[in-house]
Amino acid sequence: MSELISEYEIAELMDIGVKGFLGKANLSAEIIAKAIANVSEGAVFIDETMFDKEKAFAEIKRIQLLPRDVKTIQSFTKKELCFLQLLVTLDDYQQIAWAMNLSVKTVHYYAERLCEKSGTKNKTALLLYAIKNRLVKIYKAFIAKDV
Repeated sequence: MSELISEYEIAELMDIGVKGFLGKANLSAEIIAKAIANVSEGAVFIDETMFDKEKAFAEIKRIQLLPRDVKTIQSFTKKELCFLQLLVTLDDYQQIAWAMNLSVKTVHYYAERLCEKSGTKNKTALLLYAIKNRLVKIYKAFIAKDV
């Protein structure tokens, strides 16, 4: 629920999995019920009294059309993708190990393996690769300090 969000930010949020957007100004029981019904059926709900739905969908389409290294990306496991997301949001390997319930040594192995797969030489290059290929979700309001 917000009034201070743009269609571009809605597209970013949709890209990380958010399914409903309500504006505070014209909020009613009817709008809330419609939003809940849409989202529970797997659809996206955007309050058109507050946001330009077509502009938001145009932004998400633009984001999805950005080039990606599909062949390499398909070789990444779910755990490796999870590691990449945590690498973006957490401070160090110790926190990543704790969040994934792994040893720090295993986390280092994930980093090495992903550098090999992506053709990068270090953690910074790996992060840039992950961001460029949209393997991780970055949203300005999404900052994990304590997992």
